[in-house]
Amino acid sequence: MKVSMFYPTYDTGISVYSNRLKRELINQGINIIKIPLQSAPIGLINLVNYIKQKNQYTKIGKKMNQAEIAHIQFEYSFFGGVNPVINMYQVFSSQIKIPKILTIHEITNVSVDMQEGSNIKKFIKKLAYGNIDKYLQYINKGIFQEADAIIVHTNSTKEILVKRGINSNKIFHIEHGIPYVNLSSKRQTESKKALGLENKIVITTFGSISERKGQDQVIKILDKLPENVIYLIAGALPAGEQYTTYMNNINKVIREKHLENKVKLTGYVQNNKIPEIMNATDLIVYPARDIIASGSVTETMAYEKMIIASNLDFINEINLKYECIKTYKKNDINNLQNIIEDMIKNPSKKKKYIENTKRYAKEYSFKNIALKTKVLYNQVLTKYNVEKKKNNTRL
Repeated sequence: MKVSMFYPTYDTGISVYSNRLKRELINQGINIIKIPLQSAPIGLINLVNYIKQKNQYTKIGKKMNQAEIAHIQFEYSFFGGVNPVINMYQVFSSQIKIPKILTIHEITNVSVDMQEGSNIKKFIKKLAYGNIDKYLQYINKGIFQEADAIIVHTNSTKEILVKRGINSNKIFHIEHGIPYVNLSSKRQTESKKALGLENKIVITTFGSISERKGQDQVIKILDKLPENVIYLIAGALPAGEQYTTYMNNINKVIREKHLENKVKLTGYVQNNKIPEIMNATDLIVYPARDIIASGSVTETMAYEKMIIASNLDFINEINLKYECIKTYKKNDINNLQNIIEDMIKNPSKKKKYIENTKRYAKEYSFKNIALKTKVLYNQVLTKYNVEKKKNNTRL
């Protein structure tokens, strides 16, 4: 079976996820044709860029037809975001003539004001989508409804789609895979020393920096934690004004609370550097506010560390299978502080969570996730061929 898989190859968690899934599918006999998005779409809105983007996504969409099934790793930003001028999903999708499977990595409720911007921007919007209500219906529902199958990582995402009117029979829950990783062979004290964190209790948040990820919440309680606690933010700051503003606010709190020696930012972490950072870490904290899934969480689960996270739906779903993440009430930083302090004072409490994390990682390995995906490929292709045969018979 041939499957064309669309995903970004620039540095994103979804790129890492897609490569891992691709490797396991190839190991299981699926011929994967990679259709890469090699750089982020152009964000600047003008007529020249609109034409350029349209041509690019038309070509990529046509390339998807080299296989029997098109598998699209979907996130709005891969198609220019949600603005009706620069969103190119319909341009891309309309070129695909084979069954489409979407893996949903992010979902949002889109509302776009057609009257926003200059006269030229309004004109281009009307040129792209004359009817804004029609556009919103498409981007919030139509994208998903037109797919032959949809893969979601959580039941909560499935519920959102069903509420929007998507046929539940085409939505399949396949968990986010846990990668196999090489654990560091060093003692923890060696890794701490190598990172300049000797004699520190290291609390780490792994992944990109954003308000949704909530790194500021840990910084706000840092001065109330033991003196030898240091907060390691292991991830890059994405480009964009909203991220710069968020980072400026974080830096302001650091200055006001005199936390310069208690916060360490690594920037983007290369894969070969992750084992040492994880080895040096005592507690992983994910203070996220509103994400539907996280490759950063599943990445660190592979390193068998104690994880504390806000009680988002996808975290709760993981804990329903195995209680491997200690949760606190979302946005309640006092609750977060109390849990961190308790884990520092009583390290034996980590054992249950770490053992359950190992069990979860084994059951939901990328190998097993690829097996489930392969089964879905066969189901979709069989159904497509049966319907195609029926249509040919009628003709």
